[in-house]
Amino acid sequence: MKKTIFFLLTVFFSFQVYGQFFGTSDIPEVNIVLEVIPSELSPGDTFTVYGTYEIPEHYHIFLNEDFFTITIDNPQIDAGEVFYPMEESKPLLGIPAFSDKVTISRTFSLTDDVNANQIDLEIIASYQMCEDDGACLLPENITFNRTLDISDNGGTSKSPLSVILWYILLAFAGGIILNIMPCVLPLLSVKALNLVEQSSHDKKTILVSSVLYGTGILVSFLILAFSVILLKSSGEAFGWGFQFQNPLFVTVLLTLIFIFSLSLFDIYTFNPPNKGMQKASQHSAGRSYRSSFITGIFAVLVATPCTAPFMGAALGFAFSQTPFVIILIFTALSLGFALPFILLGLFPALIARIPKPGKWMNTFKEFMGFLLLGTMVYLLTTLHSLIGDSIKGVLWFLLFTGLAVWIFGRFGSAIEKKRKRIAVVVIALFIIAGSFYSLVDLTPKNSSENNNIADGVWKVFSEDLVEKYRNEGKPVFVDFYADWCTSCKVNDAAVLDRKKVLDMFESKNVQLLKGDFTSGDRVIARWLAKYERAGVPLYLLFRPGEEAHVFPEFLSIGMIEEELEKIKP
Repeated sequence: MKKTIFFLLTVFFSFQVYGQFFGTSDIPEVNIVLEVIPSELSPGDTFTVYGTYEIPEHYHIFLNEDFFTITIDNPQIDAGEVFYPMEESKPLLGIPAFSDKVTISRTFSLTDDVNANQIDLEIIASYQMCEDDGACLLPENITFNRTLDISDNGGTSKSPLSVILWYILLAFAGGIILNIMPCVLPLLSVKALNLVEQSSHDKKTILVSSVLYGTGILVSFLILAFSVILLKSSGEAFGWGFQFQNPLFVTVLLTLIFIFSLSLFDIYTFNPPNKGMQKASQHSAGRSYRSSFITGIFAVLVATPCTAPFMGAALGFAFSQTPFVIILIFTALSLGFALPFILLGLFPALIARIPKPGKWMNTFKEFMGFLLLGTMVYLLTTLHSLIGDSIKGVLWFLLFTGLAVWIFGRFGSAIEKKRKRIAVVVIALFIIAGSFYSLVDLTPKNSSENNNIADGVWKVFSEDLVEKYRNEGKPVFVDFYADWCTSCKVNDAAVLDRKKVLDMFESKNVQLLKGDFTSGDRVIARWLAKYERAGVPLYLLFRPGEEAHVFPEFLSIGMIEEELEKIKP
């Protein structure tokens, strides 16, 4: 047995030596581009090193964690796990292998005892290249020198207090503006209807309801904040609205909104049995409180595709900060978002300006139901961009869900016997669960199918294409978008798809590139982090010989025209 193992090892190393010295006289090299994000930190912070390997034709790199990795040998640096984009690999001899171009990343963190203004790093990018016909070369280590700026020695955050307070203020203002964004208005209309219904209640009921609405918002934003902290610590690439890249999340959300909208058409109600007017009043207040809290949660869920003014800068800053600062900024955002209804709770006299309850409320409620159905359709288009033709199964699932809700509303009302109500609930849940299991396929479609750029005006974004056009001295405009991003669609319809704007781009010979962040993309996430944006939209204009001009979240035709005029002939 030992002789056999020795023989196999001898053959293996013989092939390696042959491939290194005799296989070819002109062995191509792997080109590696290294990026460190962010490059400015404080003790205890994390940073991510991205290594992009450009592999020569007819060669590949096997996934071997000993030979294909990124390392830093420094006692003040703790290393995390290496991330490999497995979806880009192909199995060779049963082992995942990468060819052409691949980006791997590794998260590192500074220890808490760092006491210097700068740390000079030697980052080693390792790989072992193999020929497609089987011969492997010897492992290679490429060393890169990088410098980390330590901006706050001995502190808990990387930025001065005044800067943190400024971004907290921006987050608070962005939260207020988020209330009037198109993806949020339908839910807020439902909440407004809820306040009208409560206008006949005592002040305490109205105040508690408003506070619970704000609590639902706060809890939801804190959950998002902790999700960001966990993703950040794992080195995962993400951005604002990252949960909309998950088909299961989108499916669950659109189903809940669909069920909620059916209640506005009185398909079903959750009214408990009436046992005296006092008890009925208590039940009514209890339902109002629960409804307020749930509405707050829903408002946050549907708000995440939107980016309000000031939000992008505040969240982009937060995503590069310590966990404590992330929580502070998300809390400020939630308080701003909840502020209008909290004020109504504190000053219920303002509700008097709203028409008194009456028959008009039924019409208003049903109209709000159609707005919610519109939100559901919007989410369906988002889901279609994630799973493709599998959306057909989701549509059938929604039909059966509607049937289940109707059965509950028709046969499970409060006037029925308890045993019958329980049986109806079980049947309704069985229909929903069974149809989901048998009809819904949420397998993400191939990333190559996600390019929705059908015309010849816009090209698919790539780093190589940006570099190529810039080297040729051509101006470049980059649009990072997502199908679930409401702000992106508003900008497209109002500005970027307008003939006047496209003619201005053409007159200046601007090369137009679109980067699709719908299903997530590590390269785009890296660009978002580089320009301190939490998510899409991100608009960049590279004038010849200049660094990128970063546009705000919402565009105007005049804004585009002003920046294009600065392009020199």
